[in-house]
Amino acid sequence: MNHRMTSIQELLEIGVNRLKFPQDYERNYKTGFKHLDETIPFKDGELVVIGARPGMGKSAFMLSLALNFAKEYSVIYHSTEHSHFELFQRIIAQKSGIDMAYLRGSKLEEYKMKVIEDGKEDASTLWMDFLDGYPEQVEHYFIDIKAKLAEESCDILVLDCADILGSSMMYASPKIKWRMLEGLKQLKKFCEARAILLIISSQLSRQVESRQDKRPVLSDLFLTGLEVCSDKIAFLYRPEYYGITQDHEGNDLSGYAEFIVRLNKKGMTGSCSMHFNNRFGKFEQWQTQDYGEEGDSNSFESFKEDIKEKINEVRRFEVGGAPF
Repeated sequence: MNHRMTSIQELLEIGVNRLKFPQDYERNYKTGFKHLDETIPFKDGELVVIGARPGMGKSAFMLSLALNFAKEYSVIYHSTEHSHFELFQRIIAQKSGIDMAYLRGSKLEEYKMKVIEDGKEDASTLWMDFLDGYPEQVEHYFIDIKAKLAEESCDILVLDCADILGSSMMYASPKIKWRMLEGLKQLKKFCEARAILLIISSQLSRQVESRQDKRPVLSDLFLTGLEVCSDKIAFLYRPEYYGITQDHEGNDLSGYAEFIVRLNKKGMTGSCSMHFNNRFGKFEQWQTQDYGEEGDSNSFESFKEDIKEKINEVRRFEVGGAPF
């Protein structure tokens, strides 16, 4: 390693230039969610972990995020949970507005096929590729991904691997957990060197359900140590998942979702509101509602307080057959 001295004058000059021209030093990626981009932007070389309970919408969110990214950046996507045809169904549902239930059913009417063809044309313009395969040994997953990327290039790598970072980690030996974490660290180092944004999904433990406030916290992650090597850790939360469909004033909470950033080593933490369209398996920009614009501190905070109070009164219902 070569060492050199940096004077305080150089350090200050570089710092000022970085503030003046941030685009020359790092890239902020547009997620498709305006409030998130403005307050907690995703940057190149970062490792972002997104966790949620089963059925909350992790896969839908990961794919929504990847499709938003792929409008402007090159994306490589891998799912350990869904086949290519299942990914096709989800992409077409998001891009065409055809209900997921129809895409899983029998032969479609001609007019629906025309809408699907239009959705296909729209999706074909995206800069997105898909990795194949499933690891023979889960502890080698991240090392295998790194090897597959050796001759590839992209701006963003999205790994929907929540089943691997799930309940199996609860019963895994310390050696397997260590191998998983070391593999992730190596993959992160690989991505940092190439300025690739790395986003992975993770399941959360059931201890979320034992608390009055069901919003996840860092200790709900299955793999201990994720918070050490991650730059950001965020969680998905939907009141509807717990049977809460209205606030105390009778406002409809259907589709309301929160993206909660619990860890951000390079900036602020907090949450932003989103809309989850269950029919199309799609997370969308939060639109103006009775509670004001997204990010409105007074109205939106009262909105969240209403939900907190309501969640203490409603017992979680079991979500049966939730596709996302």
